[in-house]
Amino acid sequence: MNLDSPFDADTFELLVRHDEGIRQFVYDDATGLPIVPGYTVKGNPTIGCGRNLGPNGPGLSPAEIDYLLTNDMGHYQSQAETFEWYHDLSPVRATVVVAMIFNMGLRRFQQFRSEEHTSEIQSHSF
Repeated sequence: MNLDSPFDADTFELLVRHDEGIRQFVYDDATGLPIVPGYTVKGNPTIGCGRNLGPNGPGLSPAEIDYLLTNDMGHYQSQAETFEWYHDLSPVRATVVVAMIFNMGLRRFQQFRSEEHTSEIQSHSF
């Protein structure tokens, strides 16, 4: 930031938080509606305090992407740790399970695991 600028970061933050609100999930800034599968966006996909994720917005910086991925790793690892057999896996297999939960979501992973591959995962033969 330019130290010679009359800009007040604290006031800016208060103003933007007040005007934009805080939204944890992606929404359409033209309608205020959450963006869900099949939804046609009318404005810009937006998140947080008005962060424009569309092609004309700032998107995410490399540092923000790294921060989000680090948080995601912890989140999905915690989900994997709820399976009692997870702790007996080798590091490579445990990492694959966390990656699968990340990509599939916990619910689909549970269905995948229970329908097709329970014995392979538990016997470490995948």
